Amino acid sequence: MPPLRTTTQKLTILSFNLHYFAPNFSNTQTMIENKKKAPKKTKIIRNKYTADHRSEAKRFYLIGLNLTEISKLTGVPVRTLENWQTADKWAMFKTVEPIKKQALRMFEAGNTYKQIAETLNISPVSVWRYCKQAKTAK
Repeated sequence: MPPLRTTTQKLTILSFNLHYFAPNFSNTQTMIENKKKAPKKTKIIRNKYTADHRSEAKRFYLIGLNLTEISKLTGVPVRTLENWQTADKWAMFKTVEPIKKQALRMFEAGNTYKQIAETLNISPVSVWRYCKQAKTAK
């Protein structure tokens, strides 16, 4: 049968065990406080893109660049570009029709040379020349 220990002996053994098995904690109160502390959550900072970023990316897409190339040029992640592409239905605007035919069709629809030039990303003089050539060819 083990010898009976006094309360002082039991406390001495308990404090020894605490220091031996958990040397970083000076007392049980510190252990309890450390367990209660929750880890700090880091706040995710999202990028904010303007309408200019979006329109520039769309313009590059309509020129014929793929999303990876657009991402490298604009600094916008590919996944964001994919979301913009599906939301704005960029594929609907991308046609295989030559620029000359597009310019003529837009001119016949009532757009000005400047509006057509901005849409097709060419100079107004080129739009004027394309329309002139199409009129003389008819």
